[in-house]
Amino acid sequence: MFNIRIHAIAEITPFLTSTNNTIKHGAEFAISMLSKKFDSSYIVNSVHCIKGFALFNDYSDYGSYNELWMIKNDKLSKLYSFTESQTYIDTTEAIKVSPDNDKIAVQTSTRRINSLNIIDLNNE
Repeated sequence: MFNIRIHAIAEITPFLTSTNNTIKHGAEFAISMLSKKFDSSYIVNSVHCIKGFALFNDYSDYGSYNELWMIKNDKLSKLYSFTESQTYIDTTEAIKVSPDNDKIAVQTSTRRINSLNIIDLNNE
């Protein structure tokens, strides 16, 4: 039987040696997700087995798209969308998890303002 995950990992693996860090890190992230290891530095592990992450990490010099996604019980869903005034997630600051693993801190930015956002994962 054909396993799409194994095929996708095989197709993405050559990009791990790219000299372009955006491509290389994107391949590392994709393989981490596809292999279900969730060991990428872009993925945070928190309460209730929630794996949280931003989409399109480092897609620009500024950061990633302004949405957070999660995997919980093997299901992918949107965790949070920031307002348009919070243009992007600043990936120069990693998403941080609280000591109790029930909250995450995410820095969003515009060209002028940085904001620190605390998200309670117990209430998703």
